[in-house]
Amino acid sequence: MSQTAYNINQAAAILGMLADCSFKHTESMINNDAEALPVGRAVMRVPATEDQVRLVRPNYGTLTVSADLDATSSSIITVNSVATTATVYASSHAATMAAIVVKVAALSTVAKAWLDTTNNKIIHIVSKAAANVSSGATTVTAQTWAAGTTTFIETDFFGIAQLSARLEAGLPGTDSDATYPVEGLVNVLRQGRIWVNFETAFDPDKDTLYVRNIADTGKYIGQFGNVADSAKCVSLASLPIRVLDILTAAGMGRIEINLP
Repeated sequence: MSQTAYNINQAAAILGMLADCSFKHTESMINNDAEALPVGRAVMRVPATEDQVRLVRPNYGTLTVSADLDATSSSIITVNSVATTATVYASSHAATMAAIVVKVAALSTVAKAWLDTTNNKIIHIVSKAAANVSSGATTVTAQTWAAGTTTFIETDFFGIAQLSARLEAGLPGTDSDATYPVEGLVNVLRQGRIWVNFETAFDPDKDTLYVRNIADTGKYIGQFGNVADSAKCVSLASLPIRVLDILTAAGMGRIEINLP
């Protein structure tokens, strides 16, 4: 099919394209995601690996016990279908919870786990897999365990998938994104300025930058915006990231990142 229309002006940018010739730092990583990784999207380092990344998926969750464990309790925690051995009560609720966390952290499916010592009832769990499915059970006594909403920890943000000339597609005015194949090398920008897609308008003087970690209709993991969207997006406010453009509507804009 031949092209019948031509734009007078060239498009300002392509998703994932460097915004200018200022200093940049790009790392070569391997796409460990379950699908092709589009350029211009936020990525995280895969836990327990040195050279693998995936989209910023919700691998962090919490487990909360309803009441203090007591002398008759025996608890088992399961993370992504792998369970701890039973932990029986040991001298105090806090000591027992600490012993449970040690076992959780040692599971093959867990990257790290820690106890919230405010009341010693909440276990924080980061799974190695892209999803976190955690549960707990305590026998004999009446304590129950509740899993919190799974999400992504902002400090696990590793950078943005950068456009490479070796990738097909992604040209202006097309409906196909340039993507890195599964297990293929990914250029990840950690320092520099890059074009990304915003789901919302954005005012750098007022708005907080969020990244999506749970997909929704017409909205994709790794895109940016200014709303939490019912915990489907995570704030990046603590990171050295700056939005350079004032956007009056959803669309492409420039982000500057300066990760160590």
